[in-house]
Amino acid sequence: MRKHFDYLSLFGEEKKPETLEEKIARIEQALADKDAEITQLKADKEGLEKKVNSLKVDGLVKKVEPTKQSEPEEIEFDFDM
Repeated sequence: MRKHFDYLSLFGEEKKPETLEEKIARIEQALADKDAEITQLKADKEGLEKKVNSLKVDGLVKKVEPTKQSEPEEIEFDFDM
């Protein structure tokens, strides 16, 4: 029977077999990390939705003031030179 070649052994690092408990612990940690990431993303999404809604409300509530038109300047010409 041929032994599987381990590339890590080329660099002096030997990979020890992982026990079932270690695998379970690693998977549970990964799941906990992903759950925390999902919770954070949901909170960020909720915050952004509130911000967008407040901007929409501000846009609807605020009335845009018409621009003030300046009165035309009266120019006086002096032809009595």
